[in-house]
Amino acid sequence: REQIIPLAPSDSAILDKYIIGADKDEVVVALVGDSLTHHPNSYKMALEHYYMTRFPNKTITFVNKGIGGNGVDSLIGPMYVSHTPGGRFDNDVLNCEGVKPDIAIVMLGMNDNNYNYYKTDRDNGQGVHSGVDWHYNKFMYEFPLLLDKIQDNEIKAIVLSSSLFDEASIVNETTNYVCDICGAGANHTGLKRFAEFQKTECAKRGIPYVPINELTTSLDNEIRTAHPEQKLVFTSADRIHPSSYGAVFVGYLVAEETVGNP
Repeated sequence: REQIIPLAPSDSAILDKYIIGADKDEVVVALVGDSLTHHPNSYKMALEHYYMTRFPNKTITFVNKGIGGNGVDSLIGPMYVSHTPGGRFDNDVLNCEGVKPDIAIVMLGMNDNNYNYYKTDRDNGQGVHSGVDWHYNKFMYEFPLLLDKIQDNEIKAIVLSSSLFDEASIVNETTNYVCDICGAGANHTGLKRFAEFQKTECAKRGIPYVPINELTTSLDNEIRTAHPEQKLVFTSADRIHPSSYGAVFVGYLVAEETVGNP
């Protein structure tokens, strides 16, 4: 660490902006999420490199707590359906290399959105058919419960909206990935709606919110307008998981919001 040359002034005071306190030289950060966090092309590496090169005198440990296929109920248990406590939060997120994290950065929504979001009728597991809004209503119920668990354990939180599901027609024509079943609207209808709810909920609680879905979608559209032949921008061929470029971009956005202007 002593050999690292900071790329910006190592002024711990600017770390106060959102989640890293200037009063602590050792901080543990849990990155909570699904495969977008767990994936080898995750924003974790870019975020680690940013902090390491700018604040080499601080010990900031980022612990990957993403698991592929997870939704909010994977963290807190299927409380919306059965009101039975469960999930991996207590045994996993609260145990970051043997200690409770100081901070939890949460990015969830891709699996909560789910292709079932677009079905006109859906069985919620108890024989109750609740229509097209079932997944959205479930997310609205469960996501605040996850934030409650984070805050009740005196952990600082920051919320990222889920990165985009790439719906560009040029991508749709060149992939047969299973998520074609989602049909049109996975990003612009489902994930956008989730992001709007997360932003509102974070504002109520005073929790920092990083508009990852909004920014990746906007820039994706901008790049394709300028370069209509461009196939993949932020994602790999499955249109969900980030490419190495997408991961760096998301890491940059998180760093910008947790520190200031990189």
